[in-house]
Amino acid sequence: MPPQPPRVPKAARRLLAGLAVFVLAGLLGYRWWQQQAPIPVAIGIDLPLTAGGAIDPSDKNTADLYLEEHPDSRIEIRNFYNSADPRLGPAELRKAMQEGIPFFINTQASNSAIKSLDLFRSPQALTINVSATSTKLSNLDDHFLRIIPDLNVEQKAVAEQVNKLPGRRLLILQDNSNLAYTDPALRSFRKAMDPRWQVETRQINYVTYQPQQLAALLHQPFDALYLLGGAFLPSIGNMAQQFHRHQPQAPIVLTPWARSAMIEDHAGDAGARILQISPYPDARRDPVLRSYLERFQKRFGYEPYAMSIGTRQALELLEQAFRRGYRTPADVKRYLLSQSSHRTSLGTIRFNRTGDSEGGLQAYWLSPATPSVSP
Repeated sequence: MPPQPPRVPKAARRLLAGLAVFVLAGLLGYRWWQQQAPIPVAIGIDLPLTAGGAIDPSDKNTADLYLEEHPDSRIEIRNFYNSADPRLGPAELRKAMQEGIPFFINTQASNSAIKSLDLFRSPQALTINVSATSTKLSNLDDHFLRIIPDLNVEQKAVAEQVNKLPGRRLLILQDNSNLAYTDPALRSFRKAMDPRWQVETRQINYVTYQPQQLAALLHQPFDALYLLGGAFLPSIGNMAQQFHRHQPQAPIVLTPWARSAMIEDHAGDAGARILQISPYPDARRDPVLRSYLERFQKRFGYEPYAMSIGTRQALELLEQAFRRGYRTPADVKRYLLSQSSHRTSLGTIRFNRTGDSEGGLQAYWLSPATPSVSP
């Protein structure tokens, strides 16, 4: 008869079972803690778009309001200065990644975003951009996602609205201080134009604009004006007003990057003839967006720029992914691109298979008395 193994005393068996339960509970607790731990998300702070500011606070304040309204959020905001200078921006992003930040929401313009693109080719980090429209960023299998349409989609939408307008003579005032945006935008726009339009294009520096530069030109008869510029420059409103004095019935079309309360204020009476193109709805006609902007203004004392709407949407997208247990850039990307659409409090976001926006643009007249235009 073979020897029997020594019997483990009952007390020892209980001790081992207790230790096993303790270890298992510890592992489950650690796993739970990992799932509950906040995840760093960097909000890029860049050039001052708010008068008198050393920086533009819109995106920072957007994050502040989000966390105040969602005290149980899984997001830990890390504010960092992300220079608009494409020579400096990539190094600042790289430094933030080295400090352990895996997720970014930023307002980098196209020239800076292109320079930073290599940083998001690997799953080390993921960014959601709310302002870069360059087609050089389109249809790439990387971790750079956009929630605004690219330049070709944007300008096709603008041309479709211009083609609905009456008349034949169109004046385009192209901002030559931002040719990286306006040159390819103009090419895309011209491709989609109705051939009935007789177009005159005049380049002007929107930053240094003076009314006398346009005085002779605006005495000519035009049926519509397209202000091809952006950066939310107040001079856009001034040019609209100057044109309106000579052509009081002619429509004035603005890009998505000219949607701001300051531009509308500078436009004065011309606002009644401004047709705004935007990825976001008209707050006058959208009670949800209006409520959000009113809460923002009450909290911080100013109305944010349109890009901050996208920042709020991006925060909600990341929150949805984190709450479903996706905590790495690769997993979050996989989740966001696996869904046909994502609902946020400020609208629905649709990505294509590479993370570009499939959302459309809307058009509306700034005057509340003017009927809204179909997208």
